[in-house]
Amino acid sequence: MKGNETIINRTVETGKTKKYDNRLQYVDVARGLTMLCVILGHMGLDNMNILIFSFHMPLFFLISGYFQKPESHSIFCKRKIYSLLVPYAFTSICSIIAMQIKNAVKIILHRDDAFSAKHFLIECCKAALIGSGSRKDTIWIQSDVVIGNIWFLLALFFAQVIVNFLIDKKKWGSLFIGFIAIIGAVSAKFIWLPLSIQAGATAAIYVAVGYVYNKVGGGTLSDLLKKKTVIVSCSSVWILYLCLTYYFQTNLSLARAYLPFGLFDYIGSTAAVMVVLFISYQMLIKISLVNTFLAWFGKNSLIVLCFHEIEMVGLPFQDVVDFGLSIMGISSQLLSVILVFVAKTLWCCASIVIVYKIKLLSRVFNVSKKTKTI
Repeated sequence: MKGNETIINRTVETGKTKKYDNRLQYVDVARGLTMLCVILGHMGLDNMNILIFSFHMPLFFLISGYFQKPESHSIFCKRKIYSLLVPYAFTSICSIIAMQIKNAVKIILHRDDAFSAKHFLIECCKAALIGSGSRKDTIWIQSDVVIGNIWFLLALFFAQVIVNFLIDKKKWGSLFIGFIAIIGAVSAKFIWLPLSIQAGATAAIYVAVGYVYNKVGGGTLSDLLKKKTVIVSCSSVWILYLCLTYYFQTNLSLARAYLPFGLFDYIGSTAAVMVVLFISYQMLIKISLVNTFLAWFGKNSLIVLCFHEIEMVGLPFQDVVDFGLSIMGISSQLLSVILVFVAKTLWCCASIVIVYKIKLLSRVFNVSKKTKTI
């Protein structure tokens, strides 16, 4: 890694010994903050989503590129299959089971939105094979449902494979990646391929930007975040980008490989990512308790993403909260949003603890009980 990134060592008291957590904690803080935004973004708050969608997925793609190292292509693919596709398969199975249970309850309660059990099971299985976050019109097979936010795992797999294959080993590799991204975004307007291939192709730009900066940027990411001119410029670009998306009431959607403003979507969202990283860097220095939680949450963002998907399709937090508030005679949309958000966050926190406790889940998500999570 060119220009060794400054690592903030945090002493962890463990009995009579001291251990050091040698991670880039401000990056984990950024991941944690963004994962909370992902959870909030899935609660149907349209105006809030314009802000969240401008940076949340680009941040994860860009950071993954920043830490990506060149490897033999076969070894790299095998490693990514284990780290991304295995969690995808596990989460898909759990989500299908959760959806069937939820649908069975609706059938028992004679809800109007219940589906035929057999038909719904088939549609959910097809959704997992299609691997789309929002589109159902794939040229492969059709489904009445979509797999949800774990499309990101498929897209990240393809984006990283594209970058690993092209960035160093082929002449004009960066241009080829840009060309593939254009093909992904343009073709998505006409046809949709399975497994979020086009989403991955479109997002490969972010992975490449992170990778290239780390290799040839002449400094570390933290060095860049310390430059006021960079942060002021990025903030200005992000504000302009938000004004455009708000005015036209449209936003970047990597899940659909949709770039409403073309090249400026890449520029605006990358600027937004830099501002979020800057905020996280400042939080790490000034707010100890909050950033400790966010760093832990962000370090385990893969677990959070997967169990958030299971929760979204199988756990009726919104219905439970609304029912509870109605019993108490309280009518407050703000309070409902806060309580549901807290419930979803606590579910994700509990999921992290459970994954570290259960050996099988630890293997699925490639974590160790010996790893300090806080």
